[in-house]
Amino acid sequence: MATLLALSALLLLPLGAGAQSGPLRIGVLPFADNTGSGSGNVAGSVSLAVQAEIAHSTQLMGVVLTLDAGLNPNNLDPTKAIAMGRAQGVDVVMIGTILEATSQSSSGSTNLPSFGGISLGGSKQTTKATVTLQADLYSTSNGQKIDSIRQTGNASQNHVGTDVSTNLGNINTGGASFDNSAMGKAFHSAVSALVKRINSEQGQMTHYSPSETAPAAPAPASTAPAAASVPITAYQNYDFTPGDTILFADDFSAVQDGEFPDRWELVNGQGVVNNTKGIPAFLLTDASNGGYARVAPRLTNKSYLSAPYTIEFDLYPVSGAYPTMLFFESPNGEGYLNFSHDGLEYHSADDKTLDADLPASMAGSAIFDTWRHVAVAFKGTQMKVYIDQFRVFVVPDMHMTPTSVQWGGMASSDHPLAFTNVRIASGGGMNMIGQTFTDAKIVTHGI
Repeated sequence: MATLLALSALLLLPLGAGAQSGPLRIGVLPFADNTGSGSGNVAGSVSLAVQAEIAHSTQLMGVVLTLDAGLNPNNLDPTKAIAMGRAQGVDVVMIGTILEATSQSSSGSTNLPSFGGISLGGSKQTTKATVTLQADLYSTSNGQKIDSIRQTGNASQNHVGTDVSTNLGNINTGGASFDNSAMGKAFHSAVSALVKRINSEQGQMTHYSPSETAPAAPAPASTAPAAASVPITAYQNYDFTPGDTILFADDFSAVQDGEFPDRWELVNGQGVVNNTKGIPAFLLTDASNGGYARVAPRLTNKSYLSAPYTIEFDLYPVSGAYPTMLFFESPNGEGYLNFSHDGLEYHSADDKTLDADLPASMAGSAIFDTWRHVAVAFKGTQMKVYIDQFRVFVVPDMHMTPTSVQWGGMASSDHPLAFTNVRIASGGGMNMIGQTFTDAKIVTHGI
């Protein structure tokens, strides 16, 4: 009875703060192939084998990650891999490499028993195979390397004749003949040893939460209206200060999936609210009549922008989609700010243009398929643009004074333009050129 009571009391104790919720998710990227096999399917087949072994022999959850369009496994770097792991919601991302897959054969003759006076014999082949795999593990929570693991599998096989798999490229077509060959056995031995080592690193792994990718800090006190009650995370010691009087804020959390948000006006095209990587987002899905899809905050005052002011939102650039654009309306015409994988471009109402490159860590395909925070600060005709923790663009003279803003661009249902957590606020004068930047910060909402 005492034992039963003790067990009951133990079961009633609360879980510790560090208790994990569900199995850790290990994202397995297609392996880089350094063997020169020339088989385009080896990279994906090896990652599938590792994922299957994780599921079979551990309590971890193996997830095969999808590469960004046009990205070769041999060109992966940790920054790109971590970004893809975060975008696809795994706790650990694994960059794998096939370092070696070699076989050596020796020949000899063999005599087998005779049947009915007929002696059976032939050439005996002995094949020895070696496969070496490497895996670099990175935490998507903090971006740090967990471990670099290298495992080798060896196997040998005696057989009569020459019909045997001796190349790792046969993994896709060999079936049972590959699995039973020296190469197949060496490969599975290397995979098994690799997964055992990955499993042993659980003490260094943590569950990924999008909010962990930026250092957290308390949000400043604000007298903003209830519409602006959006969670805030700050990058400290950076020269962006959000406006302190909120004019408009929307995170789409109150909008039913599949509906158009009633706090927005449809200027052209089509749009709908849908979850994107678990976050409610406004997706522009059609650009009617060959023009741009465009939406605008629904405000009574149509000229609501007056310097200084800030605009913030979270952007999800979709691979294959056209760039998202901010359209600036003014009495003198319209300008726009264009966000693409090549960089940023500003085009003024009088056709003046400026452009800027993205930081290397998010340039090219790295910008795609992950949430990015955008912050834009304005004073008069000055504009400064930030993405995540980087200041990426300074426009000293916009050649116009915007009075309102719209979101849009070329869009389709297959390649929508996605954004969320919009915040437009007046103030933020500390952002401007010529000011001394102290105790400033860049804020992100909901990511």
